[in-house]
Amino acid sequence: MLAPLPRALGGLGWGCEPDGAASLLSVLRLLGRASLAVARLYEGHVNALKLICVYGTGPQQSRAMRDAQDGHLFGIWVTEGPEPLCLRDEAQGLVLSGEKRFASGALHVTRPLVTASGRAGEPRMVLVELGPERSARDTLGGVHGMRAARTGVCDFTGTVVSPDALIGEPGDYLRQPEFSAGAWRGAAAALGGLDHLVELLTAQLRARGRHRHPHQLARIGEALIAREGAAFWAERAAHIAEADVFAGGDVVATVGLARLAVEAAGLDIIRLVQRGLGLAAFLADNPAERVMRDLATYLRQPAPDETRDEAALWFAEAGHAPAELPALDVQQRFRTLPLRTDERLLRGGRAMILAPHADDESLGCGGLIAALCACDRPPLVVLVTDGCGSHPGSRDYPPERLRALREAEFRAAAGVLGLADEHLHLMRLADTQVPETGETFDAACAEIAEAARASGCDTLLAPWLHDPHGDHRAVQLMARAVAARVDLRLLSYPVWGWLLPAGSQPEPGQPMRGFRLDISAHLARKRQAIFMHRSQYGGLITDDPGAFSLPATLLEVFDQPFETYLETL
Repeated sequence: MLAPLPRALGGLGWGCEPDGAASLLSVLRLLGRASLAVARLYEGHVNALKLICVYGTGPQQSRAMRDAQDGHLFGIWVTEGPEPLCLRDEAQGLVLSGEKRFASGALHVTRPLVTASGRAGEPRMVLVELGPERSARDTLGGVHGMRAARTGVCDFTGTVVSPDALIGEPGDYLRQPEFSAGAWRGAAAALGGLDHLVELLTAQLRARGRHRHPHQLARIGEALIAREGAAFWAERAAHIAEADVFAGGDVVATVGLARLAVEAAGLDIIRLVQRGLGLAAFLADNPAERVMRDLATYLRQPAPDETRDEAALWFAEAGHAPAELPALDVQQRFRTLPLRTDERLLRGGRAMILAPHADDESLGCGGLIAALCACDRPPLVVLVTDGCGSHPGSRDYPPERLRALREAEFRAAAGVLGLADEHLHLMRLADTQVPETGETFDAACAEIAEAARASGCDTLLAPWLHDPHGDHRAVQLMARAVAARVDLRLLSYPVWGWLLPAGSQPEPGQPMRGFRLDISAHLARKRQAIFMHRSQYGGLITDDPGAFSLPATLLEVFDQPFETYLETL
């Protein structure tokens, strides 16, 4: 019940975080294969929680989490009855009047998200708390299929709701692309029904000894082709809808075409099963009869012709096809990682942060450091290099003076973030010359490992392997060696990786596991900490024209309310 919620609320991110799309598709497909009625109810549960996470406030999301944890079933009921559902402001509060039809789980859903019209006329989402006492019936004119979903009518007339039951603003329910994008979840559930029918066709023909007949082989082959085509479209739609980096029009058009592709494949497979099994396919005791009846009902979605034509027009005018949408580059993948708000992600132990240079700790991890200090869990921050490589041609700041300046800036920045000197460790390896192998590398790994043991660290953070800087790569390799030796969790944080050329994919085809940490409450401190590294801004040391200076493009990247951390080991 909790799985569709964000991880920060105790869920698995299914349906509300980009990396949860594949898992949700698999679950809906499996449920659809077992029972399309159950899949429909769970799809409604997911869809309702998704809308609450997108448009609801923090307290509303937390309340939804508690309700889901207590076993409440959510759903979405939006089809109007003869008397459309309205929301009126009366003496006793906000009062609903009217009914909803085609309400799946009419007697079982306890937290329906309904749409009701107010004075402005635009539909407003309302989360209603229902108990056993409700004016509802779970029959609807002898519906042909999906009977186990207990679809019916619910009359809300006289129901009083509190102001905090209102989700989002008027019109949010119809807001694109979210309004249309969610249709991929229904397609995923229907795909499970296709799986079941193909299995039943093959198994029953085999049981009769008819599976080798040329005509039956043709039917099996055609059914497999249709099913795999539907699976391609469903998977593509799930990826595009949840990635949160594609144009809204691309999302709506792709999901619309996927919905129609699954419908066409399902109707085609129903025809093949009826032809292949003959009259037996219509017998009430044949499981194929129920699956075909349920699937034929489930596939019926509103306005298919309009959906097809609008999608065709979109792609015709856009000049590209769904299969030609650009692949995510690395920065897009960073930005689509799930957003988390709880610094307890570091499993409650102590963290050690490896900073190749003074400023990397503030740029890459400043918000995390401030958050950990604020909850009295200060990390150990290790400065790996001596900082002497930033201004090698300066006479005013020879190596010893430059090192002292960089280390003073490091301490000042740490202080701004709430970190005392006792939580800092200086290694003073040669700047720009950190080794990736050899005796110095081994000695550095031993020093880091001993510091981790002595301070009780269980999580290690280091720059991303693909940061285009030799020192960053070397420190990441050290971190991997230490994490394996001391059995530490390893997280990587990108710094210069944010400036890789557009289209870069350092690990093509590999899943990017990690998260974005919400640091909005600590962003001001992070900005101040970054500013403490004044020598890196170009105005303090002026006698080295070729000296390093933090580029504005990099500073802009880190002036955002989240930090990116990648699961590495």
